[in-house]
Amino acid sequence: MSSARMFLGISGSETLLIPSGRTFTESPIQFKREGRTASAKLVRDVIATKREFSLNYSTTTNEVKEQLETIFDLDATLNFRVERRDGSIDDFAVLMHPVESTRINAHGKWLHSVSTLLEEV
Repeated sequence: MSSARMFLGISGSETLLIPSGRTFTESPIQFKREGRTASAKLVRDVIATKREFSLNYSTTTNEVKEQLETIFDLDATLNFRVERRDGSIDDFAVLMHPVESTRINAHGKWLHSVSTLLEEV
């Protein structure tokens, strides 16, 4: 799904995320209440199902890292817009986790391995 265009930012002024080297994972997260009855039977109520989005750039330039850190510094609920392969567009209200980065020296040039997590509000 890495070829899809993705935008992230304050609703109405989202920034196109740099696609080069990106992998994207979308996972459901269930919020549930569970316990055991007097007969020890497990019961579970699903309260809500939300999504978690992982953005990973394996080796990239400082530009991607700076772009993600600038968006994180907005410190607000963000709009994450994903253009699907079928042409549909999905918008999600998300909170962004801090950007994780590892520096890699490749033939005298510093590259980064960058990742962040977005959680649907």
